[in-house]
Amino acid sequence: MGKRVAAAAGVGVLLAGITACGGSGGDEVSGAAGSGEPIRIGVDLDLSGPFSIGGQGALKGIEAYFDAVNEAGGIAGREVELTTLDSAADVNRALSNVQQLINQDQVDALLGVSVSSISEALDPVVADHEIPLVSVAAAPSQIFPDPSDWVVMAQSVQNQQVGPAVQLIGELVDSDQPRVAYIHFDSAAHHGFGNGLTEAVESRGWELTAAEVVPLTAAPDVRAQASNIVASRPDVVVSLMTDKNSKLLQETLRVQGFTGPIIQNPDTGPDVLDQVTDDPNFYLMTHTYIDNTESDDIGGDDNWAAMTDAFDATGVPVDTAYSVRGYINAQVLGNALEECGGCTGAELRDTLVGTTVPTDGITPGDISFAEDNHQGVEAVPIYRWNGQLEHVGDYPTGTGLD
Repeated sequence: MGKRVAAAAGVGVLLAGITACGGSGGDEVSGAAGSGEPIRIGVDLDLSGPFSIGGQGALKGIEAYFDAVNEAGGIAGREVELTTLDSAADVNRALSNVQQLINQDQVDALLGVSVSSISEALDPVVADHEIPLVSVAAAPSQIFPDPSDWVVMAQSVQNQQVGPAVQLIGELVDSDQPRVAYIHFDSAAHHGFGNGLTEAVESRGWELTAAEVVPLTAAPDVRAQASNIVASRPDVVVSLMTDKNSKLLQETLRVQGFTGPIIQNPDTGPDVLDQVTDDPNFYLMTHTYIDNTESDDIGGDDNWAAMTDAFDATGVPVDTAYSVRGYINAQVLGNALEECGGCTGAELRDTLVGTTVPTDGITPGDISFAEDNHQGVEAVPIYRWNGQLEHVGDYPTGTGLD
């Protein structure tokens, strides 16, 4: 277990608001200022299990966010105390951790949860205790179209990544009936994507040539599935492999003779593009922008600068896999807490769903939620390496059925 104390407030717009109210020296500001009690946030992540790269990266971003705003004077003049526990990607351990965070550490909100099956298992727990959860890897069933009351997520969910995939397929394949194959892990979230892509492909009169499922292990052998895909002669392959496995699949498909486009969903870090610099036909969806400079066509330069300053202060590179995902989810929670003066329970939940978070330039547009959609973004950026990093465009999220 790790505890970290930070004075939390919003970066950018919220930071300016706090300074105007009381300066950056910890003076009392508004809401619950002067109560003396810290705002307690429980963080549960996979930090040592088979998919710990996601949890470790998210934690770096969470800590960078709260460390950066430490100088702003706190949320409503109160410190924020982070208590971090490691689930090791084990559902039972995560359930025990969260019970400890709620009952022993008496947290006001939960943040993290980097495995979708764990996030889904926590639904009845957070509902029973009326503790909002900002999840970095919520299950599709928690987010859209009938979202959980107590869970939000700052990035797109898998069944909403189908829309960008089919739009890009339509642009890349010069045919009225593209032949599509996909491959994903044997997980509920990935099956949600696979089922959605199947429905979208069939609704367009396209052909689904292969639907391969890989056992959910840290180091799978994908040669058999790749062989089945290549044998089905697709025009395009959509992959939901993660991290090193996405690179492994790309290599295996190319060795076995597939030369068409590979579209990788955001379940991998942006550093995979550094490993495929010789493959301009590898396309990566991301939850956030990989870079933002004054000379590009992406707005929100001030938001991006505030984030990079936060990472620079902690010595963590901003391109660390999954770190920006942790940062923006932390910002969602910090923004809501500041907006309601450090509230808890149903008031915090309602504030989360109703808030707009200034992340334009980090994400395509600011993050906001709706009663029927608890993912915070309306588009995903897509990149490839074409002699240099190329931002292909921002693609609206959706089911691909409209």
